[in-house]
Amino acid sequence: MKSNSTKSQPPWLPMPFFLVFCLHVIHTESRVSATAAAVRRKLDDIAGSIDIDCGLPTDATYTDPITEIPYIADDAYITTGVNSEISSIHISDDLPVPLRTLRSFPEGDRNCYSMRPPEGRDKIYLIRFESFN
Repeated sequence: MKSNSTKSQPPWLPMPFFLVFCLHVIHTESRVSATAAAVRRKLDDIAGSIDIDCGLPTDATYTDPITEIPYIADDAYITTGVNSEISSIHISDDLPVPLRTLRSFPEGDRNCYSMRPPEGRDKIYLIRFESFN
């Protein structure tokens, strides 16, 4: 016959698992920050980059706090679409600046940006896109 005795678990037993989880989170966060810094260093080597934020109000600018990339409004590169701010119910201090504005295209079959970097043809382009529902 089997014994039905239950052993009580020491109260400190979950602690190592919690510490491993915390170290994993810290390590992952530091890798993300290091990656963003490395990307920024590489972008500094690319002369003449055009860093736009779709939907940013005309003449507005800001610098991304993680990548340190300075962004400008997109109105110099497109003539269609409507700039808007997202609904105030979705805005919080945690919401990154690029996600606070948008450009929508309620009319038209073709909506394109005309980008003309100083270097011209045969160059590499970095396009970053962020979205949320």
